[in-house]
Amino acid sequence: MATTKKTSRRKSAKAGKARAKAKVKVKTKAKVKKKTAPKPAGRRVTIRLDVAFYPKKALDKASKAFAHLATIKITRKGSLHEIEFSGLSASLAARLPDEYTNFALSCSVVKP
Repeated sequence: MATTKKTSRRKSAKAGKARAKAKVKVKTKAKVKKKTAPKPAGRRVTIRLDVAFYPKKALDKASKAFAHLATIKITRKGSLHEIEFSGLSASLAARLPDEYTNFALSCSVVKP
């Protein structure tokens, strides 16, 4: 009888380990099924520039040069150009408008 108790204990211990592994597998499957939030499309920044200093040709040239970094939309409102940058990362949102205006200003002054 002593031997049957030992084997039954071993079997129950093995069954317990198998149940524990099964629980772990169920937990990991549940974690995989969780939905993730969609990634944000990016930041938007809008600047306004005076038409007297920034002609449309210079803004178009600058837009072509910076097109790979953001989506750039130019609209005219009175005596100002309104430039909207969209799809920017956090690091670009702080620097790109300044770099864009510097490039556009240089395009308006230097004509190749």
